[in-house]
Amino acid sequence: MREDADGSEPDAPAEIPVWWCLWSAVEVFERCEMAVVGGMGVHYQGITSGEVYSACMLLRVPRREWPEVVDDVQHMGRTVARAINAKVQSGGS
Repeated sequence: MREDADGSEPDAPAEIPVWWCLWSAVEVFERCEMAVVGGMGVHYQGITSGEVYSACMLLRVPRREWPEVVDDVQHMGRTVARAINAKVQSGGS
């Protein structure tokens, strides 16, 4: 079972429509772990290209799609990281 960053069980996923041209990126994104830097606090950085390439190989995404999938997944990762970091800074749970 997957857990949220704070170790709690995630909320039920909402259904969102995905354009067919982004389907591979969404599948890869679901299998990637967020890069985190620790210290005095935790800072989420997004998803590394190595993480994306590993997921692409695992899911057998055709190599010709990798450049676009990497760009899309890293964009999603940065967006999620910004949202989590903003939530943490504001003291939200």
